Amino acid sequence: MPLRQAIQNVDHVPGLTVHRSWWVARDAVTGCRREGRNLRLVLAGGLAVPVARARIAAAREAGLVGDEA
Repeated sequence: MPLRQAIQNVDHVPGLTVHRSWWVARDAVTGCRREGRNLRLVLAGGLAVPVARARIAAAREAGLVGDEA
């Protein structure tokens, strides 16, 4: 199933596409960390998800990333 279609199936869940192949649910994000110039969101299961540089502002607006990023 294409990512776009999968996102439509969970449109009732607050979340954001943070990278080309990554959508995250807001409630699953437990933190964020920097790795050099890269930013990653840490999910409840421990998975670190990349955030595209072009999506950092949207992630910050959605409350997924603090001002330190």
